[in-house]
Amino acid sequence: MNKIICSALTVLTISLSLQTLAQEDSSAAQQKDTTEYVTKTPEPTPAAPKRSIKEKIYFGGNLGLSFGDVTSISIEPLIGWKWNPKLSSGFVLSYWYYKDNRYTPTYESSSYGYRIFSRYRIIPQIYVHAEWAQFFYEDIYDPETFTRGSASVPYFFVGGGLSQPMGSNAHFFIQALYEVIQDNRSVYRANNDLYISVGVAAGF
Repeated sequence: MNKIICSALTVLTISLSLQTLAQEDSSAAQQKDTTEYVTKTPEPTPAAPKRSIKEKIYFGGNLGLSFGDVTSISIEPLIGWKWNPKLSSGFVLSYWYYKDNRYTPTYESSSYGYRIFSRYRIIPQIYVHAEWAQFFYEDIYDPETFTRGSASVPYFFVGGGLSQPMGSNAHFFIQALYEVIQDNRSVYRANNDLYISVGVAAGF
């Protein structure tokens, strides 16, 4: 009887030992799998570097000069902001002086205002353009009252243009715009033509 009890205890001890070893092996395998998984997990892709202010901002403008019986001087400095490689917006201050010696007395007038625009590049060389403008004229003809006087005239231009690189950070551009509002006092209303401008911009 004692032999039977001893044999049973021996079998039970061996069984418990084998079960403990099996659990330890299972825990080690799970730990190994976890370690391998962590090791094989790819590192996150580093974020693209943000563009600096210098890379987003650009400058340009237009300068027009004409002398003789008719003197015309126009100055339009421009500052723009690139939202992304295709879309940009900008702000322009405008001043225009006009003098015509062919009349007696000589006709002389000035105007000034601002323009806010957005441009979207379809391809690197071609873009579409939309622009709001407000100009104040010291002396302009009003066809409704048949009088001349000062006035503030709104404009809204739509169109497009062509830009060509000139060096590393400058572009020559030519654009054609149509004025949509067609106010009676608009200087672009008489012939219902396109307004064509040429200039140089840095950065756009």
